[in-house]
Amino acid sequence: MWQAVRQTWLVHPGWTVADHLAWLDGEGYDTGSLTGDPAEVVGRWLAEHRRTAPLSLPANDPRVYVVAGGDMVAVFDNPSSAGSTSP
Repeated sequence: MWQAVRQTWLVHPGWTVADHLAWLDGEGYDTGSLTGDPAEVVGRWLAEHRRTAPLSLPANDPRVYVVAGGDMVAVFDNPSSAGSTSP
């Protein structure tokens, strides 16, 4: 589950804890299995991750699009190849 949160944070750095929880639930992750309140647990993990691994992209660095599913992660250089309809 933590790898999924990390990947979504890399793709959507502006997501809130609620966004991450909604995505995890929508993808079938059992957030109820976390020890403690899921919002607090994910919130603490994101806060620590943001502190220790800040996302910074150079201005001339092109965006990449990640499709993560199961045990596979695919990276594309444009949203059409990734099957995305949003920028």
